Amino acid sequence: MIGSRRPRILQTAGLVAGSLLALVHSPMGLFLSSGAAESPATPTAERDSPLIMIAAGSGAGPGAGSDLVWLVQRGTASGDQRTELALFPLGFVLVERGTLVIFDATQTPITELGSGRATLLPEGERGSFGSANGDVVLYAQISLVPATAAPATLPPGMLVSKPFPAPDGATLSLELLQGILNPTHAAEIPAGATPALLLATDSAIQLETATGDVIDIPGREMFLLTEAATVRNTGVQPAMFAIARSLPTENATTRAAEQEDLDQALDDAWHHYGCHLKRSHTQYRLSRSPG
Repeated sequence: MIGSRRPRILQTAGLVAGSLLALVHSPMGLFLSSGAAESPATPTAERDSPLIMIAAGSGAGPGAGSDLVWLVQRGTASGDQRTELALFPLGFVLVERGTLVIFDATQTPITELGSGRATLLPEGERGSFGSANGDVVLYAQISLVPATAAPATLPPGMLVSKPFPAPDGATLSLELLQGILNPTHAAEIPAGATPALLLATDSAIQLETATGDVIDIPGREMFLLTEAATVRNTGVQPAMFAIARSLPTENATTRAAEQEDLDQALDDAWHHYGCHLKRSHTQYRLSRSPG
């Protein structure tokens, strides 16, 4: 009986193998159906509003008739060493990795900031930066300064925008916004009264202006926003960026977002994607901004 069943078993196995082979060589593979074949979906960018204000404040402007530039200076601190004592320009410090301590002229700690946090620096006062626990800290100073204050030869880690006219008024009110975009997502950036700074924190982002120009901004580079635009993440990892802008004093927000007010998704991203977002922070650029 066993010998008589073997041919039938082999015949059945052959039929099954033949059916599977036919499916594999079918144009639709194993996904055969009686209906019409559907074409693969094309990913589309979802538009959202990921921007969160993380710092704000005001300071003295350069005066009517002066031109301004946005200036980004990246730096590092570690161990017990602190940066040299220097005058703080009008602007912010944004921590990109680690925990930063800001010291005043007497070397007294005045502020401690973790990754993704920022604060408006006390303009015109002397201070320095250091690490809170000795680990390497990476940070970026984002300043709005007179065009004449920008060095002719940029030192390592510095970027500078094209000059633009200073807004009217003796006082300038500034805001620093931070955003994160998941892959295929996009964000609308409204136009401001004066040009704003767009800084790709690490990963590359794509910018489409209101006039239809498409610009690829590499990670750790900046662009001068002079009109409304759309920012897109065309990569496969979350992309982070920052926007610094000057507002009319009467429209300026009087306080920055508190820690508990920050969007949880942004907070989670710093912790979950920190290693990816910071992997190239030891590289510095000498070139000027494409903006």
